[in-house]
Amino acid sequence: MFAETSAKEVSAVIGAQDVRVPVSALVGAEGEGGAHLERALEISRVFIAASSLGTASRVLELSLKYSQVRVTFSKPIAGRQAIQRYLAEMAADVYALRGMLVDAESRAALPRRAPEVAGVAHS
Repeated sequence: MFAETSAKEVSAVIGAQDVRVPVSALVGAEGEGGAHLERALEISRVFIAASSLGTASRVLELSLKYSQVRVTFSKPIAGRQAIQRYLAEMAADVYALRGMLVDAESRAALPRRAPEVAGVAHS
């Protein structure tokens, strides 16, 4: 086994040489284990993105509440343009991630793989 990583990306290349696996322990047909592993990783990326969506939604909710309570110069910061922009960007990101997840989830049910969609939703 070996792993090769890149400093720019959080990814790895995994390979195996001269590994013997009993027929009873094969996943799928001989030589198809890698494809099964890729599919499992693709699906796990969608689950990670879904977890991130829940976290991002909660952070947005708490940020909105805090911006209404926090007062500077006798005015809630929710009324300040800079804060409104940050909150709007957060809301747009949450909305975009939700859409990507819906798309990735619908494609995950298809027999054709779509790793690029899962990867985008995951990042």
